[in-house]
Amino acid sequence: MSLVMDLHLARKERLARMNRPPMKAAPKAVQQDEVAPPSGWEPKRYSEFRDLWFYMIAPDAAPPLLIEDIKRAVCKYYGISNVELTSNRRNLETTRPRQIAMYFAKKLSGKSMPEIGRRFGKRDHTTVLNAIRRIEKLCREDMAIAHDVAHLERELTKCDRRPSTNRREKNHERQTATA
Repeated sequence: MSLVMDLHLARKERLARMNRPPMKAAPKAVQQDEVAPPSGWEPKRYSEFRDLWFYMIAPDAAPPLLIEDIKRAVCKYYGISNVELTSNRRNLETTRPRQIAMYFAKKLSGKSMPEIGRRFGKRDHTTVLNAIRRIEKLCREDMAIAHDVAHLERELTKCDRRPSTNRREKNHERQTATA
């Protein structure tokens, strides 16, 4: 039985325990016969499950990016570390990549500005708003910034994105591969 069906059955059981009737019909985009994951595909990590869920809701759209994926791509492009990106330093070498990363975090991840601010070193939502407005303005005025933003956007919106993995997931993959 697939993970999706297991979740559906667990939800039905939980509703039965709470003496509530289940929904009469699933929304049109979630009906089993219309939208199905690729055959033989079973999600193993949260990021894969998130992609599957997004695929069920909007089959034609790409899943939203994680902020960590955006930060990693911007750090690699500009040659700085993640610590520098989230630090309190205000020099242009770290500020501009941070602003670009905040711009993409709002544009591609679907997260709120306070959440983005927390992920970039406990910054206020107005700092994120300022970064977004500044990058939009610089893209219109400075061709170098516009080129960097366009290049990063192409890199981030590639269809074959690998799900991000943290250290715990990597260790688990290594243990299961050797067992």
